[in-house]
Amino acid sequence: MYTLAITGATGQFGRAVLSHLAGLIPADTCVVACTRNPDQCDSTGRIDEVRKADFADPKSLDGAFSGVDTLLLVSIEGDDDVRTRLHIQAFEAAACAGVRRIVYTSFFDVVADSPSVVARVHRLTEAAICQSGCAYTLLRNGPYVDNIALSVASAARRDGVFRMASGEARMPFIARADLALAAAHALVTDDVDNAVYRLSGAELLSYQQLCELVSVAVAAPVRHVTISDDAYRDELNAQGLSKALQARRIAYVQAMRQGFMTALTADFERLVGHAPQRMSAVIRELDLSPGRAAH
Repeated sequence: MYTLAITGATGQFGRAVLSHLAGLIPADTCVVACTRNPDQCDSTGRIDEVRKADFADPKSLDGAFSGVDTLLLVSIEGDDDVRTRLHIQAFEAAACAGVRRIVYTSFFDVVADSPSVVARVHRLTEAAICQSGCAYTLLRNGPYVDNIALSVASAARRDGVFRMASGEARMPFIARADLALAAAHALVTDDVDNAVYRLSGAELLSYQQLCELVSVAVAAPVRHVTISDDAYRDELNAQGLSKALQARRIAYVQAMRQGFMTALTADFERLVGHAPQRMSAVIRELDLSPGRAAH
Protein backbone atom coordinates (compact mmCIF):
# COMPACT_ATOMS: atom_id res chain seq x y z
CA MET A 1 0.00 0.00 0.00
CA TYR A 2 1.42 3.36 -1.06
CA THR A 3 0.53 6.26 1.26
CA LEU A 4 0.09 9.92 0.40
CA ALA A 5 -0.45 12.57 3.06
CA ILE A 6 -1.59 16.18 2.81
CA THR A 7 -1.14 18.82 5.51
CA GLY A 8 -3.63 21.65 5.92
CA ALA A 9 -6.35 19.27 4.78
CA THR A 10 -9.17 21.42 6.18
CA GLY A 11 -7.95 24.58 4.42
CA GLN A 12 -9.18 25.80 1.05
CA PHE A 13 -6.08 24.62 -0.78
CA GLY A 14 -5.88 21.23 0.96
CA ARG A 15 -9.56 20.49 0.32
CA ALA A 16 -9.11 21.38 -3.34
CA VAL A 17 -6.13 19.03 -3.66
CA LEU A 18 -8.12 16.20 -2.09
CA SER A 19 -10.99 16.76 -4.51
CA HIS A 20 -8.61 16.52 -7.48
CA LEU A 21 -6.86 13.42 -6.11
CA ALA A 22 -10.05 11.39 -6.22
CA GLY A 23 -9.77 11.00 -9.97
CA LEU A 24 -6.01 10.55 -10.15
CA ILE A 25 -4.89 7.91 -7.69
CA PRO A 26 -5.14 4.12 -8.03
CA ALA A 27 -7.27 2.10 -5.65
CA ASP A 28 -4.27 0.67 -3.76
CA THR A 29 -3.16 4.13 -2.57
CA CYS A 30 -3.95 5.32 0.93
CA VAL A 31 -4.69 9.05 1.34
CA VAL A 32 -4.08 10.58 4.75
CA ALA A 33 -5.55 13.99 5.61
CA CYS A 34 -3.38 15.81 8.17
CA THR A 35 -4.86 18.76 10.05
CA ARG A 36 -4.73 20.58 13.36
CA ASN A 37 -8.50 20.08 13.58
CA PRO A 38 -9.41 16.49 12.68
CA ASP A 39 -13.03 17.02 13.73
CA GLN A 40 -13.40 19.65 10.97
CA CYS A 41 -12.26 17.32 8.21
CA ASP A 42 -15.16 16.58 5.88
CA SER A 43 -15.46 13.92 3.21
CA THR A 44 -14.20 16.13 0.36
CA GLY A 45 -12.39 14.06 -2.23
CA ARG A 46 -10.62 10.83 -1.37
CA ILE A 47 -9.68 10.43 2.32
CA ASP A 48 -8.83 7.07 3.87
CA GLU A 49 -7.51 8.32 7.21
CA VAL A 50 -7.48 11.57 9.19
CA ARG A 51 -4.56 12.37 11.49
CA LYS A 52 -3.86 15.29 13.78
CA ALA A 53 -0.81 17.30 12.67
CA ASP A 54 0.23 20.56 14.29
CA PHE A 55 3.50 22.05 13.06
CA ALA A 56 4.00 23.62 16.50
CA ASP A 57 3.69 20.19 18.19
CA PRO A 58 6.50 17.88 16.97
CA LYS A 59 5.01 14.90 18.81
CA SER A 60 1.85 15.14 16.72
CA LEU A 61 3.95 15.12 13.54
CA ASP A 62 5.68 11.87 14.48
CA GLY A 63 2.37 10.06 14.34
CA ALA A 64 0.94 12.06 11.44
CA PHE A 65 3.83 11.26 9.09
CA SER A 66 4.39 7.65 10.16
CA GLY A 67 4.25 5.28 7.19
CA VAL A 68 3.86 8.10 4.66
CA ASP A 69 5.66 7.71 1.33
CA THR A 70 4.91 11.11 -0.24
CA LEU A 71 3.89 14.18 1.74
CA LEU A 72 2.32 17.38 0.44
CA LEU A 73 3.38 20.04 2.89
CA VAL A 74 1.19 23.11 2.40
CA SER A 75 2.99 26.23 3.57
CA ILE A 76 1.41 28.02 6.53
CA GLU A 77 0.70 31.68 7.23
CA GLY A 78 1.81 33.80 10.17
CA ASP A 79 4.86 35.63 11.45
CA ASP A 80 7.67 35.13 8.94
CA ASP A 81 10.30 33.84 11.35
CA VAL A 82 7.80 31.59 13.09
CA ARG A 83 6.47 30.08 9.89
CA THR A 84 10.00 29.41 8.65
CA ARG A 85 10.87 27.66 11.91
CA LEU A 86 7.68 25.58 11.87
CA HIS A 87 8.18 24.60 8.23
CA ILE A 88 11.69 23.37 9.04
CA GLN A 89 10.38 21.54 12.11
CA ALA A 90 7.85 19.75 9.91
CA PHE A 91 10.48 18.73 7.35
CA GLU A 92 12.71 17.34 10.06
CA ALA A 93 9.79 15.32 11.43
CA ALA A 94 9.02 13.99 7.95
CA ALA A 95 12.61 12.92 7.44
CA CYS A 96 12.69 11.18 10.85
CA ALA A 97 9.42 9.39 10.04
CA GLY A 98 10.92 7.99 6.83
CA VAL A 99 8.93 10.05 4.31
CA ARG A 100 10.54 9.46 0.92
CA ARG A 101 9.43 12.60 -0.93
CA ILE A 102 8.13 16.02 0.14
CA VAL A 103 6.01 18.16 -2.17
CA TYR A 104 6.11 21.76 -0.94
CA THR A 105 3.97 24.76 -1.94
CA SER A 106 6.52 27.50 -2.34
CA PHE A 107 6.61 31.00 -3.85
CA PHE A 108 7.02 31.98 -7.50
CA ASP A 109 10.23 34.02 -7.08
CA VAL A 110 12.52 33.07 -4.20
CA VAL A 111 15.68 34.76 -5.45
CA ALA A 112 17.81 36.54 -2.88
CA ASP A 113 17.61 39.99 -4.50
CA SER A 114 13.80 40.14 -4.32
CA PRO A 115 12.64 42.69 -1.73
CA SER A 116 9.70 40.45 -0.84
CA VAL A 117 9.93 38.99 2.66
CA VAL A 118 7.71 36.15 1.46
CA ALA A 119 10.48 35.22 -0.98
CA ARG A 120 12.89 35.02 1.95
CA VAL A 121 10.60 32.72 3.94
CA HIS A 122 10.28 30.25 1.09
CA ARG A 123 13.93 30.51 0.09
CA LEU A 124 15.00 29.46 3.59
CA THR A 125 12.33 26.77 3.69
CA GLU A 126 13.40 25.32 0.34
CA ALA A 127 17.00 25.20 1.52
CA ALA A 128 15.91 23.19 4.56
CA ILE A 129 13.99 20.73 2.39
CA CYS A 130 16.98 20.19 0.14
CA GLN A 131 19.07 19.37 3.22
CA SER A 132 16.45 17.08 4.81
CA GLY A 133 17.59 13.94 3.01
CA CYS A 134 14.15 13.46 1.45
CA ALA A 135 13.50 13.72 -2.25
CA TYR A 136 11.50 16.84 -3.01
CA THR A 137 9.21 18.53 -5.50
CA LEU A 138 9.05 22.31 -5.16
CA LEU A 139 5.88 23.98 -6.45
CA ARG A 140 6.67 27.67 -6.78
CA ASN A 141 3.11 28.94 -6.99
CA GLY A 142 2.34 32.03 -9.03
CA PRO A 143 0.13 34.85 -7.70
CA TYR A 144 -3.29 33.57 -6.62
CA VAL A 145 -6.00 35.51 -8.41
CA ASP A 146 -8.75 34.45 -5.97
CA ASN A 147 -7.87 36.83 -3.16
CA ILE A 148 -6.96 39.83 -5.29
CA ALA A 149 -10.17 39.43 -7.31
CA LEU A 150 -12.18 39.63 -4.07
CA SER A 151 -10.39 42.86 -3.19
CA VAL A 152 -11.12 44.29 -6.63
CA ALA A 153 -14.79 43.27 -6.35
CA SER A 154 -14.99 44.98 -2.97
CA ALA A 155 -13.52 48.15 -4.50
CA ALA A 156 -16.10 47.97 -7.30
CA ARG A 157 -18.90 48.02 -4.78
CA ARG A 158 -17.26 50.69 -2.62
CA ASP A 159 -16.25 53.55 -4.92
CA GLY A 160 -15.20 51.94 -8.20
CA VAL A 161 -11.48 52.47 -7.65
CA PHE A 162 -8.93 49.76 -6.86
CA ARG A 163 -5.82 51.38 -5.43
CA MET A 164 -2.50 49.58 -5.27
CA ALA A 165 1.18 50.53 -5.49
CA SER A 166 1.67 48.16 -8.39
CA GLY A 167 3.02 50.53 -11.02
CA GLU A 168 2.75 49.04 -14.50
CA ALA A 169 3.35 45.44 -13.39
CA ARG A 170 1.71 42.69 -15.42
CA MET A 171 1.14 39.52 -13.43
CA PRO A 172 0.83 35.81 -14.34
CA PHE A 173 -2.28 35.33 -12.18
CA ILE A 174 -3.40 31.74 -11.62
CA ALA A 175 -6.42 30.21 -9.89
CA ARG A 176 -6.14 28.40 -6.58
CA ALA A 177 -8.03 25.52 -8.21
CA ASP A 178 -5.33 25.16 -10.88
CA LEU A 179 -2.53 25.27 -8.31
CA ALA A 180 -4.32 22.57 -6.32
CA LEU A 181 -4.64 20.48 -9.48
CA ALA A 182 -0.90 20.86 -10.08
CA ALA A 183 -0.19 19.75 -6.50
CA ALA A 184 -2.39 16.68 -6.96
CA HIS A 185 -0.48 15.76 -10.12
CA ALA A 186 2.85 16.30 -8.36
CA LEU A 187 1.75 13.83 -5.67
CA VAL A 188 0.96 11.04 -8.12
CA THR A 189 3.60 11.61 -10.81
CA ASP A 190 6.60 9.29 -10.59
CA ASP A 191 9.36 11.30 -12.29
CA VAL A 192 9.36 14.53 -10.24
CA ASP A 193 12.06 13.79 -7.66
CA ASN A 194 14.15 16.89 -6.91
CA ALA A 195 12.16 18.89 -9.45
CA VAL A 196 11.17 22.56 -9.35
CA TYR A 197 8.05 23.96 -11.05
CA ARG A 198 7.31 27.68 -11.39
CA LEU A 199 3.56 27.65 -11.87
CA SER A 200 2.32 30.71 -13.73
CA GLY A 201 -1.04 31.37 -15.26
CA ALA A 202 -1.68 31.36 -19.00
CA GLU A 203 -1.23 35.10 -19.58
CA LEU A 204 0.18 38.31 -18.17
CA LEU A 205 -2.45 40.79 -17.03
CA SER A 206 -2.16 44.32 -15.75
CA TYR A 207 -4.25 45.23 -12.72
CA GLN A 208 -6.39 47.38 -14.99
CA GLN A 209 -7.13 44.35 -17.18
CA LEU A 210 -7.99 42.35 -14.06
CA CYS A 211 -10.31 45.17 -12.95
CA GLU A 212 -12.09 45.02 -16.30
CA LEU A 213 -12.71 41.29 -15.94
CA VAL A 214 -14.00 41.66 -12.37
CA SER A 215 -16.16 44.61 -13.41
CA VAL A 216 -18.02 42.41 -15.88
CA ALA A 217 -18.39 39.59 -13.33
CA VAL A 218 -19.91 41.79 -10.60
CA ALA A 219 -21.76 44.16 -12.94
CA ALA A 220 -20.12 47.20 -11.36
CA PRO A 221 -17.43 49.43 -12.88
CA VAL A 222 -13.98 49.46 -11.28
CA ARG A 223 -10.69 50.90 -12.45
CA HIS A 224 -7.13 50.54 -11.24
CA VAL A 225 -5.22 53.51 -9.88
CA THR A 226 -1.56 53.04 -9.04
CA ILE A 227 -0.48 54.90 -5.91
CA SER A 228 2.72 55.50 -3.96
CA ASP A 229 4.03 53.16 -1.29
CA ASP A 230 3.12 55.71 1.39
CA ALA A 231 -0.43 56.04 0.09
CA TYR A 232 -0.71 52.26 -0.13
CA ARG A 233 0.46 51.97 3.47
CA ASP A 234 -2.31 54.38 4.45
CA GLU A 235 -4.82 52.21 2.57
CA LEU A 236 -3.63 49.09 4.36
CA ASN A 237 -3.69 50.85 7.72
CA ALA A 238 -7.28 51.94 7.08
CA GLN A 239 -8.14 48.30 6.39
CA GLY A 240 -6.85 47.41 9.87
CA LEU A 241 -3.82 45.39 8.78
CA SER A 242 -1.01 44.97 11.30
CA LYS A 243 2.25 46.85 10.81
CA ALA A 244 3.99 43.57 9.99
CA LEU A 245 1.44 42.70 7.31
CA GLN A 246 1.60 46.22 5.91
CA ALA A 247 5.38 45.88 5.57
CA ARG A 248 4.93 42.51 3.82
CA ARG A 249 2.45 43.98 1.33
CA ILE A 250 4.68 46.98 0.61
CA ALA A 251 7.68 44.71 -0.01
CA TYR A 252 5.50 42.57 -2.28
CA VAL A 253 4.48 45.46 -4.54
CA GLN A 254 8.06 46.69 -4.62
CA ALA A 255 9.10 43.27 -5.89
CA MET A 256 6.36 43.39 -8.55
CA ARG A 257 7.48 46.81 -9.78
CA GLN A 258 11.06 45.53 -10.04
CA GLY A 259 9.95 42.70 -12.32
CA PHE A 260 9.79 39.81 -9.89
CA MET A 261 6.79 37.43 -10.08
CA THR A 262 6.02 38.63 -13.61
CA ALA A 263 7.18 35.71 -15.79
CA LEU A 264 5.22 33.23 -17.85
CA THR A 265 6.35 29.60 -17.77
CA ALA A 266 5.24 26.33 -19.35
CA ASP A 267 5.71 24.41 -16.08
CA PHE A 268 2.01 23.99 -15.32
CA GLU A 269 1.40 22.29 -18.66
CA ARG A 270 4.58 20.24 -18.22
CA LEU A 271 3.26 18.89 -14.92
CA VAL A 272 -0.48 18.65 -15.57
CA GLY A 273 -0.62 17.99 -19.29
CA HIS A 274 -2.65 21.03 -20.32
CA ALA A 275 -2.50 24.80 -19.91
CA PRO A 276 -4.01 26.58 -16.87
CA GLN A 277 -7.34 28.34 -17.22
CA ARG A 278 -7.39 31.80 -18.71
CA MET A 279 -8.45 34.57 -16.36
CA SER A 280 -11.65 35.41 -18.19
CA ALA A 281 -12.92 31.91 -17.40
CA VAL A 282 -11.56 31.90 -13.85
CA ILE A 283 -13.15 35.21 -12.88
CA ARG A 284 -16.55 34.07 -14.18
CA GLU A 285 -16.42 31.04 -11.87
CA LEU A 286 -15.15 32.73 -8.69
CA ASP A 287 -17.53 33.57 -5.86
CA LEU A 288 -17.12 37.35 -5.65
CA SER A 289 -20.34 37.96 -3.71
CA PRO A 290 -20.52 40.71 -1.05
CA GLY A 291 -19.22 39.69 2.35
CA ARG A 292 -16.67 37.21 1.00
CA ALA A 293 -13.30 37.75 2.69
CA ALA A 294 -9.89 37.19 1.12
CA HIS A 295 -7.82 34.43 2.78
